[in-house]
Amino acid sequence: MFRTEVATYQPSFFIISWNKFIRFIKIGFFLHVMSLFGVYLLVIGIQNIQSTPLDFMSLNFYLWIYIALFGFVLMFFSELDARGRYQDYKQIKDKLYAYGYDERLVKPFIHSKCQRIALLVAAKDLNCENEMKKYFYKQGYRWYHLLPDDTLKNPLLMVGKSFWGNILFVKYYKLQNFYW
Repeated sequence: MFRTEVATYQPSFFIISWNKFIRFIKIGFFLHVMSLFGVYLLVIGIQNIQSTPLDFMSLNFYLWIYIALFGFVLMFFSELDARGRYQDYKQIKDKLYAYGYDERLVKPFIHSKCQRIALLVAAKDLNCENEMKKYFYKQGYRWYHLLPDDTLKNPLLMVGKSFWGNILFVKYYKLQNFYW
């Protein structure tokens, strides 16, 4: 059997890394913007802490400490979430490639805006973006559905261990069929 030129194509490390980076940015764009906002809050908070006189009884002092800490935590949480969505992207891309588009494969990943964006990027890579958008519309999701479904139903869910495991600390997934 003859192998086609595409089947024998071995991209360089730079091409693979660049495409992974581009996908990571596409999937977590909103999360990366939040992370930059966290850096901004951290820098502003530290500057104001340094510029104000050190008065431990002042409410202003504690406000700026709170803003700096919030920026620091926001920066890490948003990047961990972006990493988790990238793992979802890789997993669903492999599944879509292996089994084709099926709503049963997509259903576990549609519960937050970030996950839906990861699904759309994977679907665009595999030319089934229109089916994915139609499924989201059929499920009632529109552009303004930003918060995860479960947080609206039960806001205290964010305190539980399963939330942190499923959102922030997602296991690494190695692509099986693609370079990126």
